[in-house]
Amino acid sequence: MSATLSVKDRPAFTDGSLDGGTPEEKAHAYETITCYSGGFDVDEDTHVVTQPRPLRHLPQLVGRDLERNCIFEGDTLKLAPRRCFTAARTWPATSSGSE
Repeated sequence: MSATLSVKDRPAFTDGSLDGGTPEEKAHAYETITCYSGGFDVDEDTHVVTQPRPLRHLPQLVGRDLERNCIFEGDTLKLAPRRCFTAARTWPATSSGSE
């Protein structure tokens, strides 16, 4: 599984380069995206999704299992962390993931 979640319309660096940008622009770019990849396990009885040893943009989480409560509310999927690493994220259940 791989996921990239980003705010809409992230600004390009003013110098137009791929590896440039001011320290402020780099910080804003980092703060407005999250990504991870790796396998996952689903415990249907407890409604928990576990992502073992993911590749993450946050180095302190690489190699750690991340557990999320999986909650369906109508047509919305909510993944809430079991431990408070990050805030809960919510998507329409029919989302293509492109937003």
